[in-house]
Amino acid sequence: MSDHSSQTGAFWDELFRNQINVYGTEPNDFVRLGAGLLKPGSRILSLGEGEGRNALHLLRLGHHLTCIDVSSVARDRALKSFSDEHFSAEYFLMDLSEELPSGKWDAVVSVWCHLPKTLRRKIHSKLADWLTEDGLYIAEGYTPDQLRFGTGGPVDLDLLYDPVQIHQEMPLHLEIFQKTERFLNEGLRHRGMSATLQIIGRKA
Repeated sequence: MSDHSSQTGAFWDELFRNQINVYGTEPNDFVRLGAGLLKPGSRILSLGEGEGRNALHLLRLGHHLTCIDVSSVARDRALKSFSDEHFSAEYFLMDLSEELPSGKWDAVVSVWCHLPKTLRRKIHSKLADWLTEDGLYIAEGYTPDQLRFGTGGPVDLDLLYDPVQIHQEMPLHLEIFQKTERFLNEGLRHRGMSATLQIIGRKA
């Protein structure tokens, strides 16, 4: 569900059906960095996991994954990639505009999971409930500056990560909160210089 908006699962099913590895096969760079802060065997909730590249990286590190996405095509592809390497993970089809997951996790990961502002605020307000004590939120999203580059992500300002707004929404201690301009090479849909916001927040 990368670059997710309020569009239906049918939209994302069609996108993933027409292209394999839509966002590449390697984990997101910031997830790779943030994984170094996780305690061994962490229980992780991954929002908008898509075809499973980030989850697979975390499974290889010995963590336990609960994945959420709106696309059944992406979910099935992810579960096959997990199975091919003899891993298993929970993977739920869920439209976050209609329901939210319930449970406790040691970390929540959200990469390119661009949601309408009102829904995003709802998700952020849930972080303190979802996370265990000392739990981490690891996220990266495109900022409005990304519209200058046009190398991926949504074009609707309501879906982009305005740093001021995001900062106000965070119920966590922010250990990393930085705007970046960096080169992305994540499949055909995220390629080139990009303007992003990177976040690591901790439940104090």
